[in-house]
Amino acid sequence: ESNTENLINCPIYWTQDRHTVTLRIAFPPDVFPSRSIRVRVTGALNYADRFSAVGRGGTPSNSCGEQSHGTLEVFSVPENTKISISNNSNVHKTQQPNEILILKGYIPRPIHLFQDEEEIGFDIEDNSLGMDISNISKEERDVTHHLCSKFVVVTLPKAVPMEGMVLWWDC
Repeated sequence: ESNTENLINCPIYWTQDRHTVTLRIAFPPDVFPSRSIRVRVTGALNYADRFSAVGRGGTPSNSCGEQSHGTLEVFSVPENTKISISNNSNVHKTQQPNEILILKGYIPRPIHLFQDEEEIGFDIEDNSLGMDISNISKEERDVTHHLCSKFVVVTLPKAVPMEGMVLWWDC
């Protein structure tokens, strides 16, 4: 029995404007159903603090010692499974299986939460209409196994040191 990881190579796109950075992380819905996708963002400032983002960031995020202002994780959570705990009381518990990490990255600049929000949200977009698969042969599809025809869309609001300032990220 082999214990190897399967790598799926899907694109990641990003855009920015004066106020936000938007990430589009492609994933294959035949491997990760849309309903199983979750996003976890750490390090976001509260909305009230959006114009007071100062400092170089928290802990080093990579081997070069570059500072990070938080993390972004996109993962899949398989459906809950019911298991029985073998004890005399015959109690049934719901256990959450392990998360399957799709992407983990570090946030290079400060971000903030949207007004009246407690976490960064996300959307799922279907890209099947915009994806040109006419030149992909059936054999090639069988080799690559999966088409990354959906996107997890995460919008990160930029936090700045003072109102009116614009920071352009150089990701």
